[in-house]
Amino acid sequence: IKCAAIFAISETGGNEAVDQLMEFIKKDEEINKFAVEALAEIQDLYALDKLTTLLGSSITIVRDTAIDHLMKLGNKATPILTKAFQNAKADYLVHLVTTLGYIGDPAAVSHILDIVNTKPKDANIRQAAYEAMERIPSPKTAISLVQGLQDPVEAVRMSAARAIDKNLSKALVAGLRNVVREGSQDSKNAVAALIDSDAGNIFNFLAEEESFMELAKTHVTSKADPGTKKAFLKHMTSIGQKEFAKSIAKKTTQNEKISNKDAQIFVIDDSKMMLKLYQNKLTAIGFKPVTFDRPEDAIPQIIQKKPDLVITDLNMPNISGLELTREIRKKYTRQDIPILMITTQSDFIEEENGDININDSVLTKSGINKILHKPFTDEAFQHTIDSLLTP
Repeated sequence: IKCAAIFAISETGGNEAVDQLMEFIKKDEEINKFAVEALAEIQDLYALDKLTTLLGSSITIVRDTAIDHLMKLGNKATPILTKAFQNAKADYLVHLVTTLGYIGDPAAVSHILDIVNTKPKDANIRQAAYEAMERIPSPKTAISLVQGLQDPVEAVRMSAARAIDKNLSKALVAGLRNVVREGSQDSKNAVAALIDSDAGNIFNFLAEEESFMELAKTHVTSKADPGTKKAFLKHMTSIGQKEFAKSIAKKTTQNEKISNKDAQIFVIDDSKMMLKLYQNKLTAIGFKPVTFDRPEDAIPQIIQKKPDLVITDLNMPNISGLELTREIRKKYTRQDIPILMITTQSDFIEEENGDININDSVLTKSGINKILHKPFTDEAFQHTIDSLLTP
């Protein structure tokens, strides 16, 4: 009955109908979903403004449904999303930028680059901006992406590397060469990000740079995981650097000395860059993770194979991390398969007197075992993995 009433209100249209639909959004998950879907059907400016504000909702189903419908609207949603940048809080801004990236409208590029150039304090905003630029290539305006390779946060550097790889231009390559030639710690971080993110197009333009080759050799032989090393050497061989590749292949990397652990870990994230980051980190500590960029592909595999640990993002198109968790919990308990959620979102976070705490009651109710908030350190990541795999 309520569902019918909600869509009947939607059919009347106008500002009053929009306001009434917004009033339905409270605690009932099913009603929330219907209300957002009905709101999206109105499609006048007032309704779209309200739909956009829902990207800042603390209710996951509301936020994700709004994102899905804004993505379906395509370029029509771009001016409304970019207008909402002004005074948007961190979580909200991350979702605005991410949604624009999925829409892929070139009209959003200048607005996203403004965020890149202002260098927000929140690393999650910086990462979202670079990931969006990977999805909306714009070589003519992309010179400012180089600064992302010098970011203090590894995930941001890798996102910048992938964005650069899709936006190559003469000016961008010149900027990259300048960074590499410095020979500083920033140079080392930049080369590591390019290699770890598999930014293969860039290697074609840096292979003649002696400074790049030296830094690449050091990173690949001492830090890169075996999969990354193999991909890099294959690419270098394909562009005529056979002797260089052979010299590196002979060296034993630190990662190859680590014995592989038996635990099976499945990782789900719609960001291919984040999947690559998790793969690098898990391989470095001895695991061989299985990765999925679509939760709908992961669910049947999890149900069938029962991995020892599932790592998932929260906000993903079509199926959120919470919905993924619910599907798993239909068959397996929190003891059967621990689930680690890694997210930028503060849904499970409470702040009291400046201290950040996890809301354990919400966590238990959701079926998730632990939350790790981005950005995280290698130490925190490994400690969390170890704690979830220890009986």
